[in-house]
Amino acid sequence: MSTLAYDLVVLIVTFFCCLVYNFLLYRHPAYVAKKGFTYLLVFLAMYPLLNMIAHLIAVGTLSVIRWQHGVFQYDIKFYALTQFAVLLILINAYLLSCIKQISRGNWGTYRHMVLACVLQIAIVLPLFPFNPISLLPVATSFILVIRLMLAMQTGRVKGLKLEKSIKGCTTYA
Repeated sequence: MSTLAYDLVVLIVTFFCCLVYNFLLYRHPAYVAKKGFTYLLVFLAMYPLLNMIAHLIAVGTLSVIRWQHGVFQYDIKFYALTQFAVLLILINAYLLSCIKQISRGNWGTYRHMVLACVLQIAIVLPLFPFNPISLLPVATSFILVIRLMLAMQTGRVKGLKLEKSIKGCTTYA
């Protein structure tokens, strides 16, 4: 199977996983965001996450095949490939948890999301000369940050108004 076929499979799985994840978000009683906005944010975090999971599977499969043939070497290349994937999986999983909070009106995670996206860009962008596909997490992080900034600036964000809590204290939702 070619690399393009694997990429298409990951893209199709991403659409399905985004639908399931968003369905779970929509069902929560505290959900206040627009559905299209949330779906876009989830897609932008889910696609790199699933790509890195596929990357780990590919690296692991090739390592097992090499081990069976007696030519596997634990070296810096193997370590870097697995460490890189695990780090990006953790960043994108964190972004998904922040998106869950935003969908419930908690925009306090906005800065944390921007910092996670900047971290992902800083980690991945230097790899562009070696592998052009490394621009995928850079592009998704950039689009995610731009979309969040537009949502904040246009003022069409739900959940940023002052609300009364049960105890009578004024809090930001």
